[in-house]
Amino acid sequence: MAGRSGQNDALLAEPPPGCRLLAQNQAGAPVPTVGIGLNPLDLLEMGSSPADSPASEAEPGKNRPIHLKVVPIQNGDDVIRARLSAREMARELGFVMADQIGIATAVCELSRNAYQYSGGTGKAVIRPVFRNHVRGIEIMVEDQGPGIPNLEQILEDDLSAGNAPGHGLRGSRHLMDEFEIESLLEAGTRVIIRKWLK
Repeated sequence: MAGRSGQNDALLAEPPPGCRLLAQNQAGAPVPTVGIGLNPLDLLEMGSSPADSPASEAEPGKNRPIHLKVVPIQNGDDVIRARLSAREMARELGFVMADQIGIATAVCELSRNAYQYSGGTGKAVIRPVFRNHVRGIEIMVEDQGPGIPNLEQILEDDLSAGNAPGHGLRGSRHLMDEFEIESLLEAGTRVIIRKWLK
């Protein structure tokens, strides 16, 4: 199941619950806020391999490679690490600030779902992609949780119902150019999102 969307300023006005800045990298070392970018999301303090796709080619002709990142999602801090990793790769790829925030918000929503519902079995795989001479970013978030019942209905519900089940999925779909999801009961869920440089 796939979708395509534009920007939604309302979704970017404030971070989703639990999506606050973690000033540490994956190795636990402090990360200076300089260079991360000042915005409403980042000013807050913190209280398997990628799926095959037509976009899986490496972009030729780049002097500085941007490497795939894998972030295990086992606790709340990992949700922040996934978000920051996606934001940083988006910046390196040349996305404008608004797109960086949108990508980070989508990854935060999906990673938080994986953490809350999978019992620490989730992971996020973040990588640059290249299709038809256009650069982009792809993020796969998957888990081995209980799966999502009534998936089609959840995705079709009103986006404005902020507390309704599946709000994070619908919001992520709205923020990204491409959205794919697979979910099997008692087996887990895999979501793939992509954003392309305009």
